[in-house]
Amino acid sequence: MPLHIHHLTGCAPAPLAYYLKALGILRLVAEQKDPTSRGWWKDEAFHVATPLDRAALEHFFLHEYQPTPMFNPWGARSGFYAGGSEKSSRVALKKIEECSDKRFEHFQTTIRVIRSVIGDHFGNRKPEEDDEKQRLVRLLRQNVDQKSSAWMDTCVTSLAEGNAYPAIFGTGASEGSGSYMSAYMLALEESVLNRKHDEGLKASLWGLPIQGTTWGETFGHFLPAGIGGPWDFLLAFEGICQIRSEVTSTSKPSASKWLSSPFFVAPVAAAYGSSSPQDEIAVNKGKKMPGRGEQWFPMWERPLLSSEVKTVFGQGRASLRKGTARDAVSMTVAIAHMGVQQGVNRFVRFGYQQRNNLATHFAVPLGTYSVPERSTVGAELVCEILPWLERLRRVLRNAKNPPASLIRAERNASGAVMSLCERSQLKTSWQHLLLALAEIEEQMVRSHSFTARQQLRPIPPLSGGWIAAANDGSSEFQLAVSLALQTGDEKGREHIRRHWLPLGKKLPPLKIGKAFAADKRGLRKDPDLVCHGLDPKRDLLALLQRRSLQSGDHLALVGRPKYCAAPSDLAALLTGNVDLRKTLKLARALLALDRRKLGNHSFQSTFADLPAIYGLFRLATLPWPLEINGSVIPVHFDPAIITRLASGGTESLRVAGEMAIRRLKAAKLTPVIRHIAGTDDLARTIAISLAFPIDRNTAERLATDLTKTQPNRHDFRHP
Repeated sequence: MPLHIHHLTGCAPAPLAYYLKALGILRLVAEQKDPTSRGWWKDEAFHVATPLDRAALEHFFLHEYQPTPMFNPWGARSGFYAGGSEKSSRVALKKIEECSDKRFEHFQTTIRVIRSVIGDHFGNRKPEEDDEKQRLVRLLRQNVDQKSSAWMDTCVTSLAEGNAYPAIFGTGASEGSGSYMSAYMLALEESVLNRKHDEGLKASLWGLPIQGTTWGETFGHFLPAGIGGPWDFLLAFEGICQIRSEVTSTSKPSASKWLSSPFFVAPVAAAYGSSSPQDEIAVNKGKKMPGRGEQWFPMWERPLLSSEVKTVFGQGRASLRKGTARDAVSMTVAIAHMGVQQGVNRFVRFGYQQRNNLATHFAVPLGTYSVPERSTVGAELVCEILPWLERLRRVLRNAKNPPASLIRAERNASGAVMSLCERSQLKTSWQHLLLALAEIEEQMVRSHSFTARQQLRPIPPLSGGWIAAANDGSSEFQLAVSLALQTGDEKGREHIRRHWLPLGKKLPPLKIGKAFAADKRGLRKDPDLVCHGLDPKRDLLALLQRRSLQSGDHLALVGRPKYCAAPSDLAALLTGNVDLRKTLKLARALLALDRRKLGNHSFQSTFADLPAIYGLFRLATLPWPLEINGSVIPVHFDPAIITRLASGGTESLRVAGEMAIRRLKAAKLTPVIRHIAGTDDLARTIAISLAFPIDRNTAERLATDLTKTQPNRHDFRHP
């Protein structure tokens, strides 16, 4: 039998009604006509491969399609009760119940079962209280057939404390005082029973212009523009039947239960242009409540059977390394973590958000997200910060009057995570995330009272994989890593992170960064806290001066082997070709690197000629004894050198130079430089460069060059 491929241009990823319509078409054709039919997404439209040609496909829906029994006697305007508000739906339900069309036999059987349950247990009275509605739902599940029970899974689920309603169908197939079921039955009456919209079917399938007037019933949040016909409505609702919800719980007997819908998560107003804090909440009578959430709908390019599509939604629990995705950010990470599975290569993201003066909810398209071909290492790295970011987000959403600057920083970081998961191969994406994390931590310190009161935490420990992921070979990044991994001695004690953050001194060194040090007034005012993030040059000078006070024979600022600054990067720094602000921001985040989990990563040290004046001051401020050709040459550190350079000025530079020369001569190293002269900027630039560590090989070469005659290398022109 020949196979026909139909390009259903009337089915698109957005709005939501058009996406659901694609699911409905494939489900109905497969279940009622040909089970071998397959569907897939291509060129922003749905495609169906089936033995039915175009005319046969249209004939199926017009003459053979058997509507799925949908009902909501627990909600508004269901048609099962007497009353003015029920009139239109009651009339439509009666016509379906009394028609002779064989396509409605199953529907009619279901109606009789529902009427029997309502009459026997509620005296034909509409249940009003929550416990009565819950009882009705349970009785219906016990009495209707499997197909009708499956429909109920899409719109209502019973929890211990009452009914729960998946967001995709409003409040149990109702939206406020309106009823989707009332509109559904009217659409069946007009399109299937009375055949008023045969041309509308063609428009719905093939995306043709709608002839005549559009349908007057509301589409609710499925089609916010409201432009569509009853066939759009019917097929979209048939598609919803693929999206079943259930109750899940943890393995603990005492664990609370919650409603779990396929790819449904809490909302995060990030990573789309129109994002606003209002998108995460719902306002009811002036009271702010949690929003309805977001739902991510899969798209696939490989032809799938309807049963396979059902499996995709049935397994629609995006898993992380620890637990399940609970919000839009962790959803993005989970997608990157699992890679392409069952042909799903994209997700279209919808947020159920209040619009129209907060009167109704719409399914607002928030963009699409690509799925990597395979699980990425990037997702594993992001999982290191995900619990920390989720906790911060939860605190900010629940706190009263949280700092606006901290809210902005968290949203920027959330957006950076979501963007990175699509483009984890780009080094700039990783650096963007690191910069966003640094901004969060900086705002935490500035909002010290709020941070202490809410018991917020600094950036959690990061593994060495972050270095490889973000290393673009730039001087800014490599200098940031070399700066961040410094400690007070060669044994790795006294991590310099305490000069940026007030950290609890009672914590073991390996757990540093787990908590802020706080008192009753907020974060503790520690004298070691000298780097405030306002001016990068000032921070580096303050770091040097503070470490000078805590030094002995050598400067207490020791770099990590394999991660020291390369001469080429130092040369760029000295000539003003390094963005210091970016370097310090990156370093602030990289201070969270766990020194136990750096792995085997290292930098390639590219040598470059460094000015003799730098070599002079660097050799006089080494963190360990100098070694030349196996001989140990102790150059004792003088804190006054740092103090003079940091103060700036021509005279200070000259005096600091004389001190450095004396120190080297005392160690029996005779530098070729005899006198130092330069500008105020030169003095501070030299001082700033000393905050970045060098390795022993670089120090040995500097010593060799500084003690032999090379006239052309003594002059240094600072920009």
